[in-house]
Amino acid sequence: MGKFFNRSNKNRKSIFDTSDDKYNGADSYGFIKEEQLPEDRSIRRRKKLTLFLTVVFSAALFGIIASVVFRITSGVLDSMDERKHTVDVRPDSDNKPSPTPGSSEVVIDPKAFVDIEKLYAGIRSTARAFNPCIANVSAVTYTEDPVFKQKTAQTRGFYGIVYEENGSEYLILVRNEELEADYDDLTVSFYNGAGGSARVVKRNDELHLAVLAVSRKSIAEADRNGITIVKRGDSSKLDLGSAVIAVGCVNGTGRSVDFGFINGEPETVFIRDNSIDLMETNMVRHKGAFGILINAEGEAVGILSEDFDDGNCLRAISVNSLGNILNDMLNNDKTPVFGAYFTELTPDVRKSEGIKGGIRITEICEGTPADEAGFRKGDTIIKVQDEVIYFASQFNVILRREAGIGKMRVTYMRGGKEYTVEVPITKE
Repeated sequence: MGKFFNRSNKNRKSIFDTSDDKYNGADSYGFIKEEQLPEDRSIRRRKKLTLFLTVVFSAALFGIIASVVFRITSGVLDSMDERKHTVDVRPDSDNKPSPTPGSSEVVIDPKAFVDIEKLYAGIRSTARAFNPCIANVSAVTYTEDPVFKQKTAQTRGFYGIVYEENGSEYLILVRNEELEADYDDLTVSFYNGAGGSARVVKRNDELHLAVLAVSRKSIAEADRNGITIVKRGDSSKLDLGSAVIAVGCVNGTGRSVDFGFINGEPETVFIRDNSIDLMETNMVRHKGAFGILINAEGEAVGILSEDFDDGNCLRAISVNSLGNILNDMLNNDKTPVFGAYFTELTPDVRKSEGIKGGIRITEICEGTPADEAGFRKGDTIIKVQDEVIYFASQFNVILRREAGIGKMRVTYMRGGKEYTVEVPITKE
Protein backbone atom coordinates (compact mmCIF):
# COMPACT_ATOMS: atom_id res chain seq x y z
CA MET A 1 0.00 0.00 0.00
CA GLY A 2 2.97 2.28 0.67
CA LYS A 3 4.03 2.01 -2.87
CA PHE A 4 0.53 2.63 -4.11
CA PHE A 5 0.12 5.87 -2.11
CA ASN A 6 2.99 8.32 -2.47
CA ARG A 7 4.07 9.13 1.06
CA SER A 8 7.04 11.21 0.02
CA ASN A 9 4.85 14.25 -0.51
CA LYS A 10 4.11 15.40 2.96
CA ASN A 11 1.87 18.28 2.01
CA ARG A 12 -0.51 16.01 0.25
CA LYS A 13 -3.27 14.56 2.30
CA SER A 14 -4.36 11.13 2.38
CA ILE A 15 -7.46 10.41 0.52
CA PHE A 16 -8.81 8.89 3.62
CA ASP A 17 -8.28 12.03 5.68
CA THR A 18 -11.58 13.83 6.16
CA SER A 19 -10.47 16.32 8.66
CA ASP A 20 -10.25 19.08 6.11
CA ASP A 21 -13.43 21.06 5.71
CA LYS A 22 -12.73 21.44 2.06
CA TYR A 23 -12.95 17.79 1.50
CA ASN A 24 -14.39 16.88 -1.92
CA GLY A 25 -15.28 13.23 -2.27
CA ALA A 26 -15.19 13.27 -6.02
CA ASP A 27 -11.72 14.63 -6.14
CA SER A 28 -10.62 12.34 -3.43
CA TYR A 29 -11.56 9.33 -5.57
CA GLY A 30 -9.66 10.41 -8.62
CA PHE A 31 -7.71 7.17 -8.68
CA ILE A 32 -10.92 5.33 -9.10
CA LYS A 33 -11.62 7.36 -12.24
CA GLU A 34 -8.27 6.45 -13.52
CA GLU A 35 -8.94 2.81 -12.85
CA GLN A 36 -12.40 2.99 -14.61
CA LEU A 37 -11.08 4.25 -17.91
CA PRO A 38 -10.13 0.78 -19.28
CA GLU A 39 -13.57 -0.55 -18.30
CA ASP A 40 -15.31 2.22 -20.29
CA ARG A 41 -13.36 1.37 -23.44
CA SER A 42 -14.42 -2.28 -23.17
CA ILE A 43 -18.04 -1.24 -22.97
CA ARG A 44 -17.65 0.97 -26.01
CA ARG A 45 -16.06 -1.88 -27.91
CA ARG A 46 -18.93 -4.15 -26.97
CA LYS A 47 -21.42 -1.54 -28.08
CA LYS A 48 -19.61 -1.15 -31.37
CA LEU A 49 -19.51 -4.91 -31.82
CA THR A 50 -23.19 -5.16 -30.95
CA LEU A 51 -23.99 -2.43 -33.44
CA PHE A 52 -21.91 -4.16 -36.11
CA LEU A 53 -23.59 -7.48 -35.53
CA THR A 54 -26.98 -5.78 -35.57
CA VAL A 55 -26.19 -4.22 -38.93
CA VAL A 56 -24.92 -7.52 -40.35
CA PHE A 57 -27.95 -9.39 -39.08
CA SER A 58 -30.29 -6.75 -40.45
CA ALA A 59 -28.54 -6.88 -43.82
CA ALA A 60 -28.80 -10.67 -43.93
CA LEU A 61 -32.45 -10.54 -42.93
CA PHE A 62 -33.09 -7.92 -45.57
CA GLY A 63 -31.33 -10.09 -48.15
CA ILE A 64 -33.48 -13.10 -47.26
CA ILE A 65 -36.68 -11.06 -47.42
CA ALA A 66 -35.60 -9.51 -50.72
CA SER A 67 -34.81 -12.98 -52.18
CA VAL A 68 -38.21 -14.33 -51.17
CA VAL A 69 -39.96 -11.32 -52.61
CA PHE A 70 -37.94 -11.65 -55.83
CA ARG A 71 -38.87 -15.30 -56.24
CA ILE A 72 -42.55 -14.65 -55.66
CA THR A 73 -42.54 -11.68 -57.99
CA SER A 74 -40.58 -13.55 -60.64
CA GLY A 75 -43.04 -16.47 -60.55
CA VAL A 76 -45.97 -14.11 -60.97
CA LEU A 77 -44.27 -12.33 -63.85
CA ASP A 78 -43.36 -15.63 -65.52
CA SER A 79 -46.93 -16.85 -65.30
CA MET A 80 -48.10 -13.56 -66.74
CA ASP A 81 -45.55 -13.92 -69.51
CA GLU A 82 -46.66 -17.50 -70.24
CA ARG A 83 -50.23 -16.42 -70.46
CA LYS A 84 -49.17 -13.68 -72.76
CA HIS A 85 -47.42 -16.11 -75.16
CA THR A 86 -49.97 -18.95 -75.07
CA VAL A 87 -50.33 -20.51 -78.55
CA ASP A 88 -53.82 -20.78 -79.94
CA VAL A 89 -53.99 -24.06 -81.90
CA ARG A 90 -57.67 -23.99 -82.54
CA PRO A 91 -58.68 -24.28 -86.21
CA ASP A 92 -59.55 -21.05 -87.91
CA SER A 93 -63.02 -22.43 -88.48
CA ASP A 94 -63.67 -22.13 -84.72
CA ASN A 95 -63.46 -18.39 -85.04
CA LYS A 96 -65.35 -18.15 -88.31
CA PRO A 97 -69.02 -18.44 -89.09
CA SER A 98 -70.24 -21.72 -90.58
CA PRO A 99 -69.82 -21.87 -94.37
CA THR A 100 -72.91 -21.21 -96.36
CA PRO A 101 -74.14 -23.64 -99.04
CA GLY A 102 -72.43 -23.11 -102.36
CA SER A 103 -69.32 -21.62 -100.78
CA SER A 104 -65.78 -22.89 -101.49
CA GLU A 105 -65.43 -24.40 -98.00
CA VAL A 106 -65.08 -28.23 -97.89
CA VAL A 107 -67.90 -29.81 -95.95
CA ILE A 108 -67.34 -33.39 -94.71
CA ASP A 109 -70.38 -35.56 -95.07
CA PRO A 110 -70.68 -38.04 -92.16
CA LYS A 111 -72.42 -40.39 -94.57
CA ALA A 112 -69.03 -40.98 -96.21
CA PHE A 113 -67.79 -42.62 -93.04
CA VAL A 114 -70.89 -44.78 -92.95
CA ASP A 115 -70.13 -45.92 -96.49
CA ILE A 116 -66.55 -46.77 -95.52
CA GLU A 117 -67.78 -48.77 -92.55
CA LYS A 118 -70.12 -50.65 -94.87
CA LEU A 119 -67.12 -51.51 -97.04
CA TYR A 120 -65.18 -52.84 -94.06
CA ALA A 121 -68.25 -54.71 -92.87
CA GLY A 122 -68.40 -56.45 -96.24
CA ILE A 123 -64.72 -57.43 -95.95
CA ARG A 124 -65.25 -58.81 -92.45
CA SER A 125 -68.30 -60.74 -93.61
CA THR A 126 -66.40 -62.28 -96.53
CA ALA A 127 -63.47 -63.22 -94.31
CA ARG A 128 -65.82 -64.90 -91.82
CA ALA A 129 -67.53 -66.80 -94.63
CA PHE A 130 -64.18 -68.30 -95.68
CA ASN A 131 -63.02 -69.16 -92.16
CA PRO A 132 -64.37 -72.75 -92.46
CA CYS A 133 -62.17 -73.15 -95.57
CA ILE A 134 -58.97 -72.54 -93.59
CA ALA A 135 -57.45 -75.40 -91.59
CA ASN A 136 -54.66 -75.61 -89.03
CA VAL A 137 -52.05 -78.28 -89.73
CA SER A 138 -49.68 -79.64 -87.09
CA ALA A 139 -46.49 -81.54 -87.93
CA VAL A 140 -45.50 -83.58 -84.88
CA THR A 141 -42.01 -84.93 -84.18
CA TYR A 142 -41.40 -87.36 -81.33
CA THR A 143 -38.10 -87.60 -79.47
CA GLU A 144 -37.31 -90.31 -76.91
CA ASP A 145 -35.29 -89.78 -73.77
CA PRO A 146 -32.40 -92.31 -73.90
CA VAL A 147 -32.48 -92.89 -70.14
CA PHE A 148 -36.12 -92.86 -69.12
CA LYS A 149 -37.47 -93.92 -72.56
CA GLN A 150 -40.13 -91.23 -72.44
CA LYS A 151 -41.34 -89.66 -75.68
CA THR A 152 -41.70 -85.91 -76.05
CA ALA A 153 -43.79 -84.36 -78.84
CA GLN A 154 -42.62 -81.24 -80.66
CA THR A 155 -45.30 -79.60 -82.80
CA ARG A 156 -44.87 -77.19 -85.71
CA GLY A 157 -48.02 -75.49 -86.98
CA PHE A 158 -49.00 -73.98 -90.33
CA TYR A 159 -52.12 -73.36 -92.41
CA GLY A 160 -53.93 -75.07 -95.28
CA ILE A 161 -56.88 -74.52 -97.61
CA VAL A 162 -59.76 -77.02 -97.75
CA TYR A 163 -59.77 -77.05 -101.52
CA GLU A 164 -61.82 -80.14 -102.41
CA GLU A 165 -63.29 -83.41 -101.16
CA ASN A 166 -63.59 -86.68 -103.02
CA GLY A 167 -66.39 -88.30 -101.03
CA SER A 168 -64.13 -90.12 -98.61
CA GLU A 169 -61.49 -87.48 -97.81
CA TYR A 170 -61.05 -83.76 -97.38
CA LEU A 171 -58.23 -82.54 -99.65
CA ILE A 172 -56.17 -79.68 -98.28
CA LEU A 173 -53.61 -77.49 -100.07
CA VAL A 174 -50.51 -76.48 -98.10
CA ARG A 175 -47.11 -74.97 -98.85
CA ASN A 176 -44.75 -77.79 -99.76
CA GLU A 177 -41.93 -76.11 -97.82
CA GLU A 178 -43.83 -76.75 -94.59
CA LEU A 179 -43.42 -80.50 -95.14
CA GLU A 180 -39.70 -80.46 -95.90
CA ALA A 181 -38.71 -80.70 -92.23
CA ASP A 182 -38.77 -84.14 -90.59
CA TYR A 183 -42.03 -85.11 -88.89
CA ASP A 184 -43.60 -88.30 -87.52
CA ASP A 185 -47.27 -87.39 -87.68
CA LEU A 186 -49.58 -84.88 -89.37
CA THR A 187 -52.87 -83.74 -87.90
CA VAL A 188 -55.43 -81.26 -89.20
CA SER A 189 -57.77 -79.13 -87.10
CA PHE A 190 -60.67 -77.47 -88.90
CA TYR A 191 -62.24 -74.16 -87.98
CA ASN A 192 -65.04 -75.78 -85.97
CA GLY A 193 -62.53 -77.69 -83.83
CA ALA A 194 -62.98 -81.06 -85.53
CA GLY A 195 -59.87 -82.77 -86.83
CA GLY A 196 -58.01 -85.93 -87.64
CA SER A 197 -54.80 -87.45 -88.91
CA ALA A 198 -53.58 -86.41 -92.35
CA ARG A 199 -51.48 -87.99 -95.06
CA VAL A 200 -49.56 -86.47 -97.97
CA VAL A 201 -51.27 -87.19 -101.30
CA LYS A 202 -48.89 -85.49 -103.72
CA ARG A 203 -46.30 -82.73 -103.90
CA ASN A 204 -45.35 -80.29 -106.64
CA ASP A 205 -41.94 -78.76 -106.04
CA GLU A 206 -42.26 -76.27 -108.87
CA LEU A 207 -45.51 -74.82 -107.58
CA HIS A 208 -44.37 -75.16 -103.95
CA LEU A 209 -47.68 -76.88 -103.20
CA ALA A 210 -48.69 -80.16 -101.61
CA VAL A 211 -52.02 -81.90 -101.02
CA LEU A 212 -53.00 -83.47 -97.67
CA ALA A 213 -55.95 -85.79 -97.15
CA VAL A 214 -58.06 -86.22 -94.00
CA SER A 215 -60.56 -89.07 -93.81
CA ARG A 216 -64.17 -87.92 -93.51
CA LYS A 217 -64.80 -90.89 -91.21
CA SER A 218 -62.51 -89.34 -88.62
CA ILE A 219 -64.90 -86.37 -88.42
CA ALA A 220 -68.22 -86.74 -86.63
CA GLU A 221 -71.13 -86.35 -89.01
CA ALA A 222 -72.48 -83.42 -87.02
CA ASP A 223 -69.15 -81.59 -87.45
CA ARG A 224 -68.89 -82.04 -91.19
CA ASN A 225 -71.32 -79.18 -91.77
CA GLY A 226 -68.73 -76.86 -90.26
CA ILE A 227 -66.14 -77.73 -92.92
CA THR A 228 -66.46 -75.81 -96.20
CA ILE A 229 -64.87 -76.35 -99.60
CA VAL A 230 -63.73 -73.14 -101.28
CA LYS A 231 -65.99 -71.82 -104.01
CA ARG A 232 -63.79 -71.19 -107.03
CA GLY A 233 -64.31 -68.45 -109.62
CA ASP A 234 -62.93 -67.38 -112.99
CA SER A 235 -59.66 -65.50 -112.53
CA SER A 236 -59.64 -64.38 -116.18
CA LYS A 237 -62.44 -61.93 -115.38
CA LEU A 238 -60.20 -59.88 -113.09
CA ASP A 239 -59.12 -56.55 -114.55
CA LEU A 240 -56.71 -53.89 -113.42
CA GLY A 241 -58.22 -52.30 -110.33
CA SER A 242 -60.49 -55.23 -109.48
CA ALA A 243 -61.10 -55.44 -105.73
CA VAL A 244 -59.80 -58.58 -104.02
CA ILE A 245 -59.54 -59.94 -100.47
CA ALA A 246 -56.74 -62.17 -99.20
CA VAL A 247 -57.74 -64.70 -96.54
CA GLY A 248 -55.66 -67.29 -94.67
CA CYS A 249 -52.16 -66.78 -93.31
CA VAL A 250 -51.70 -63.50 -95.16
CA ASN A 251 -49.15 -62.01 -92.78
CA GLY A 252 -47.06 -65.19 -92.76
CA THR A 253 -47.46 -65.81 -89.03
CA GLY A 254 -51.11 -66.49 -88.22
CA ARG A 255 -54.72 -66.37 -89.37
CA SER A 256 -55.14 -62.97 -91.00
CA VAL A 257 -56.91 -61.00 -93.73
CA ASP A 258 -56.06 -58.13 -96.08
CA PHE A 259 -57.75 -56.38 -98.99
CA GLY A 260 -56.72 -54.36 -102.01
CA PHE A 261 -56.90 -54.52 -105.78
CA ILE A 262 -55.19 -56.01 -108.83
CA ASN A 263 -52.48 -53.56 -109.81
CA GLY A 264 -50.77 -55.28 -112.74
CA GLU A 265 -51.32 -57.47 -115.76
CA PRO A 266 -50.89 -61.21 -115.14
CA GLU A 267 -47.30 -62.37 -115.48
CA THR A 268 -46.52 -65.66 -117.17
CA VAL A 269 -44.13 -67.91 -115.24
CA PHE A 270 -42.82 -71.00 -117.01
CA ILE A 271 -42.67 -74.36 -115.31
CA ARG A 272 -41.80 -77.71 -116.85
CA ASP A 273 -43.90 -78.37 -119.97
CA ASN A 274 -46.34 -75.63 -118.92
CA SER A 275 -46.84 -72.11 -117.60
CA ILE A 276 -48.85 -70.42 -114.88
CA ASP A 277 -50.18 -66.88 -114.48
CA LEU A 278 -49.27 -64.76 -111.46
CA MET A 279 -51.63 -61.95 -110.45
CA GLU A 280 -50.10 -59.03 -108.58
CA THR A 281 -51.93 -57.00 -105.93
CA ASN A 282 -51.09 -53.83 -104.05
CA MET A 283 -51.04 -55.75 -100.76
CA VAL A 284 -47.77 -56.13 -98.87
CA ARG A 285 -45.96 -59.43 -99.37
CA HIS A 286 -44.91 -61.31 -96.22
CA LYS A 287 -42.56 -64.26 -96.05
CA GLY A 288 -44.47 -67.51 -95.57
CA ALA A 289 -47.81 -66.01 -96.68
CA PHE A 290 -50.37 -68.57 -97.80
CA GLY A 291 -54.09 -68.57 -98.44
CA ILE A 292 -56.61 -67.66 -101.13
CA LEU A 293 -57.43 -64.56 -103.13
CA ILE A 294 -61.16 -63.79 -103.29
CA ASN A 295 -63.01 -61.66 -105.85
CA ALA A 296 -65.97 -59.34 -105.26
CA GLU A 297 -68.40 -62.25 -105.76
CA GLY A 298 -66.87 -64.18 -102.88
CA GLU A 299 -65.09 -66.72 -105.09
CA ALA A 300 -61.54 -67.98 -104.81
CA VAL A 301 -59.62 -66.80 -107.89
CA GLY A 302 -56.04 -67.35 -106.78
CA ILE A 303 -53.70 -69.22 -104.44
CA LEU A 304 -51.46 -66.84 -102.49
CA SER A 305 -47.81 -67.42 -103.22
CA GLU A 306 -44.64 -65.63 -102.22
CA ASP A 307 -42.33 -68.27 -103.71
CA PHE A 308 -41.99 -66.94 -107.26
CA ASP A 309 -40.78 -63.44 -106.48
CA ASP A 310 -38.93 -61.48 -103.82
CA GLY A 311 -40.71 -58.18 -104.50
CA ASN A 312 -42.82 -56.19 -102.05
CA CYS A 313 -46.29 -56.95 -103.45
CA LEU A 314 -48.37 -60.01 -102.62
CA ARG A 315 -49.07 -62.22 -105.65
CA ALA A 316 -51.38 -65.14 -106.32
CA ILE A 317 -51.38 -68.01 -108.81
CA SER A 318 -54.42 -67.83 -111.06
CA VAL A 319 -56.77 -70.76 -110.40
CA ASN A 320 -57.45 -70.96 -114.14
CA SER A 321 -53.81 -71.72 -114.90
CA LEU A 322 -53.70 -74.28 -112.08
CA GLY A 323 -56.63 -76.35 -113.30
CA ASN A 324 -54.92 -79.39 -114.82
CA ILE A 325 -52.01 -79.33 -112.40
CA LEU A 326 -54.24 -79.32 -109.32
CA ASN A 327 -56.43 -82.04 -110.80
CA ASP A 328 -53.38 -84.30 -110.99
CA MET A 329 -52.40 -83.44 -107.44
CA LEU A 330 -55.85 -83.77 -105.88
CA ASN A 331 -56.52 -87.09 -107.59
CA ASN A 332 -52.95 -88.34 -107.21
CA ASP A 333 -52.81 -88.87 -110.96
CA LYS A 334 -49.56 -89.25 -112.87
CA THR A 335 -48.60 -86.25 -114.96
CA PRO A 336 -47.56 -86.53 -118.65
CA VAL A 337 -43.93 -85.51 -119.19
CA PHE A 338 -42.12 -84.06 -122.20
CA GLY A 339 -39.26 -82.58 -120.20
CA ALA A 340 -38.52 -78.99 -121.27
CA TYR A 341 -38.89 -75.37 -120.15
CA PHE A 342 -40.04 -72.78 -122.66
CA THR A 343 -40.33 -69.09 -123.37
CA GLU A 344 -42.90 -67.60 -125.71
CA LEU A 345 -41.92 -65.58 -128.77
CA THR A 346 -43.26 -62.13 -129.48
CA PRO A 347 -44.89 -61.40 -132.86
CA ASP A 348 -41.86 -59.34 -133.88
CA VAL A 349 -39.47 -62.23 -133.17
CA ARG A 350 -41.65 -64.69 -135.07
CA LYS A 351 -41.82 -62.29 -137.99
CA SER A 352 -38.06 -61.76 -138.03
CA GLU A 353 -37.47 -65.53 -138.03
CA GLY A 354 -40.10 -66.15 -140.68
CA ILE A 355 -42.26 -68.49 -138.58
CA LYS A 356 -45.97 -68.36 -137.87
CA GLY A 357 -45.82 -69.53 -134.27
CA GLY A 358 -43.31 -70.97 -131.88
CA ILE A 359 -42.16 -71.54 -128.30
CA ARG A 360 -38.43 -71.67 -127.62
CA ILE A 361 -36.77 -74.28 -125.39
CA THR A 362 -34.74 -72.68 -122.57
CA GLU A 363 -33.84 -75.87 -120.66
CA ILE A 364 -33.95 -79.65 -121.18
CA CYS A 365 -34.51 -81.94 -118.18
CA GLU A 366 -32.06 -84.82 -118.15
CA GLY A 367 -33.48 -88.31 -118.71
CA THR A 368 -36.84 -87.09 -120.03
CA PRO A 369 -38.41 -87.85 -123.45
CA ALA A 370 -37.26 -84.45 -124.74
CA ASP A 371 -33.68 -85.27 -123.75
CA GLU A 372 -33.78 -88.74 -125.31
CA ALA A 373 -35.34 -87.39 -128.51
CA GLY A 374 -32.35 -85.08 -128.97
CA PHE A 375 -33.91 -81.69 -128.31
CA ARG A 376 -31.53 -78.89 -127.31
CA LYS A 377 -31.68 -75.55 -125.65
CA GLY A 378 -32.54 -72.94 -128.29
CA ASP A 379 -34.72 -75.21 -130.43
CA THR A 380 -38.06 -73.63 -131.38
CA ILE A 381 -41.12 -75.90 -131.39
CA ILE A 382 -43.49 -74.60 -134.04
CA LYS A 383 -46.05 -77.44 -134.34
CA VAL A 384 -47.36 -80.41 -132.35
CA GLN A 385 -49.54 -82.90 -134.17
CA ASP A 386 -49.59 -80.38 -137.05
CA GLU A 387 -51.12 -77.71 -134.79
CA VAL A 388 -49.26 -74.36 -134.71
CA ILE A 389 -48.03 -73.62 -131.17
CA TYR A 390 -48.05 -70.12 -129.67
CA PHE A 391 -48.13 -70.69 -125.91
CA ALA A 392 -46.59 -73.10 -123.40
CA SER A 393 -50.03 -73.73 -121.88
CA GLN A 394 -51.29 -74.70 -125.36
CA PHE A 395 -48.41 -77.18 -125.69
CA ASN A 396 -49.36 -78.70 -122.32
CA VAL A 397 -52.99 -79.19 -123.37
CA ILE A 398 -51.89 -81.18 -126.43
CA LEU A 399 -49.36 -83.12 -124.35
CA ARG A 400 -52.13 -84.26 -122.02
CA ARG A 401 -54.46 -85.03 -124.87
CA GLU A 402 -51.92 -87.22 -126.66
CA ALA A 403 -50.72 -88.92 -123.46
CA GLY A 404 -53.39 -91.57 -124.00
CA ILE A 405 -51.74 -92.53 -127.28
CA GLY A 406 -48.30 -92.53 -125.71
CA LYS A 407 -46.52 -90.39 -128.32
CA MET A 408 -46.83 -87.15 -130.28
CA ARG A 409 -45.36 -85.61 -133.40
CA VAL A 410 -43.28 -82.49 -132.80
CA THR A 411 -41.99 -80.10 -135.48
CA TYR A 412 -39.20 -77.70 -134.49
CA MET A 413 -36.67 -75.27 -135.96
CA ARG A 414 -32.92 -75.43 -135.40
CA GLY A 415 -30.36 -73.30 -137.25
CA GLY A 416 -32.97 -72.17 -139.76
CA LYS A 417 -33.94 -75.74 -140.67
CA GLU A 418 -37.19 -77.55 -139.86
CA TYR A 419 -37.25 -81.02 -138.28
CA THR A 420 -40.06 -83.38 -137.24
CA VAL A 421 -39.73 -86.20 -134.72
CA GLU A 422 -42.00 -88.64 -132.89
CA VAL A 423 -41.62 -88.21 -129.12
CA PRO A 424 -42.79 -90.92 -126.66
CA ILE A 425 -44.74 -89.58 -123.67
CA THR A 426 -44.08 -90.83 -120.17
CA LYS A 427 -45.93 -90.11 -116.91
CA GLU A 428 -44.73 -89.59 -113.38
